[in-house]
Amino acid sequence: MKKILALLFIVNVGYAQTVTAPKATSVAFPKDAIGKIVYIEEVKVDGLLKPELIVRVGDWITKTYKNSMDSVITNDKTTGNIVVKSRINVTQIYFQKAQDAGSVRYTITITILEGKYTYKVEGFTHDKGGEVPSLGFIGRPYAEVKELGIYKEDFRDIQKQVDTKTLQLVKSLKDAMVIIPKEKK
Repeated sequence: MKKILALLFIVNVGYAQTVTAPKATSVAFPKDAIGKIVYIEEVKVDGLLKPELIVRVGDWITKTYKNSMDSVITNDKTTGNIVVKSRINVTQIYFQKAQDAGSVRYTITITILEGKYTYKVEGFTHDKGGEVPSLGFIGRPYAEVKELGIYKEDFRDIQKQVDTKTLQLVKSLKDAMVIIPKEKK
């Protein structure tokens, strides 16, 4: 009888220590008038001229997009537009282990003017990976992708990863463009 009680105690302790992933909730993506996901903002950077902003964006791109195989970069110096086409890798948790769930392609356009720049991140499209089928436009409602065989929580988790990683991308761009005050001697 003591062995049975000990076994039940071990099983209960093991069950109590099982970690479950938090449930992902719907993502309220920023959208334009026709429903496309678009992160867009004009940022004023007083005290910096266009050539300095171009250098800073170039440095940011070099640091952010290290693998040239994953990104296509075009730079139109006459218009001040720099366009990067890249992707965000996403994962899913299966049996408490992160596994490949494909990637989400996006485009970021940075327009540089005197003392300001505008970024626009858009075109979020999912490509197949691991056991996750190609989901297409990542901003559509779950009802439209349900028939593809993905669970609601997994779909929402992919959306959340895209939102989080895009916000991190935008923050890193803004941080790279900030004027750093010179220290007093």
